[in-house]
Amino acid sequence: ASSILLEGTIAYDRNSFHQYLGHLDSAETETKIQYVSRQAAAQLSEAALWRGMRFVTNLQSYQGVVGVSCTSSLVSSTSTRANRQSRGHVIATMANGRQWGYDVTLSLPKPSKELQRQRSRIEEDALFSQLVLQTLLDHLEDKGGDSDWVQDCRTTNGDEILKFPSPQNCEKDAVLEGSRRILTQEASVALLVPQKEDDTHSSTFFLLSRPLLPRQTLVFPGSFNPPHQGHLALAQAAVQAMKKQQQDSSTTNDNFSVLFEMSLTNADKPAMDPQVASERLETFFQLEKECDTNIQMPTDWGVLLTSAPLFSEKVDAIQREQYTGESPSSSSSENDSDNKLVFIIGTDTLVRILNPKYYGNSQENMIQAVREMGEKGVRFVAGGRVEQQNPGEKGVFVTGEEDLRKLPQDIQDMFVLIREEDFRVDISSTELRQQQQQQQQEQEESSN
Repeated sequence: ASSILLEGTIAYDRNSFHQYLGHLDSAETETKIQYVSRQAAAQLSEAALWRGMRFVTNLQSYQGVVGVSCTSSLVSSTSTRANRQSRGHVIATMANGRQWGYDVTLSLPKPSKELQRQRSRIEEDALFSQLVLQTLLDHLEDKGGDSDWVQDCRTTNGDEILKFPSPQNCEKDAVLEGSRRILTQEASVALLVPQKEDDTHSSTFFLLSRPLLPRQTLVFPGSFNPPHQGHLALAQAAVQAMKKQQQDSSTTNDNFSVLFEMSLTNADKPAMDPQVASERLETFFQLEKECDTNIQMPTDWGVLLTSAPLFSEKVDAIQREQYTGESPSSSSSENDSDNKLVFIIGTDTLVRILNPKYYGNSQENMIQAVREMGEKGVRFVAGGRVEQQNPGEKGVFVTGEEDLRKLPQDIQDMFVLIREEDFRVDISSTELRQQQQQQQQEQEESSN
């Protein structure tokens, strides 16, 4: 069990129930919910999934986490309510929102002078325990029908055991569905995780129902039009820079996930069409195939879709979706690390973040705005770039160190600068687009 079970909790009391739900709870839930109902079981299952995802350390593991719950009202044979039927609900939830489970009402024997229950309380407990395990097996075995023992309960004992699948269609195109949620404001963040299809060995995306970030995540914003090896090299260098910083601070966990964040909205342009987003993200898989020994796709990566073109909006959108209930982490130092939100940026973005022009031409306003992001746990790891002052002159590699040096120490501490020897790729998405357009134009001319 220790290799499968992440956590087991008995939320027996009503207050315990609501505390377990954490931020998934609401005032409406507390006043209207029936504690033995499919709704209550579904909420507990979702909360269990949410907590389980907090125990794993990478995006790829999310696909294997299942939250399972059971709510029941069992009646002891010695109870004054011995003629009341025992009932319950068992539900499992996966990270993509798929749910399945059982609604159960146990039968009573035919009326007689002395009413004797068909099962003792211990036997009823055992039945529901077995049904919890069966619910997990239904996921692993992926069978449409019922197991033999469930059918036996129906035919031999007359129990009502209703098996139900998820009403949600989780087989939709993940990128199109995630884009739809963003553009309709159904969600502010959509998290997509790559997965391999067993039958075709092709890659697709897996859309999480809730965009929970692993504890150590680097968010890489960009338009990625198209993504290229320069992006991968910067992500690779950023991970190494953060690992080095952890070694210096004696932190032991060096696992990092990288999320390429793409805003579907822009203040100056129309919203991106979902089909365009889907085609653009497909190029990540092509890029992954073209990687060489020096530049690799991050070991654990995914894509964040947002409607947040500004950094302040990105921070609010991402942090709003994160776990705010009781943390499974065991120490306060781990919790402090969890609260950090680290962005991978280029020097051009660093300069814009620190430019008073974007803060009403006020240095004081800029420092206050950046400091407020720092108070929310925001940090930046920045890769340099080559800047050419005049045509024909040799370019100069700029890291942003001079811009930072003029600022207060607490602002400087928010930035980790990547050295030139650790990262330098003289390529840009703009140059690649121009090359692609030129190639397309040459092909059209040759075909005419």
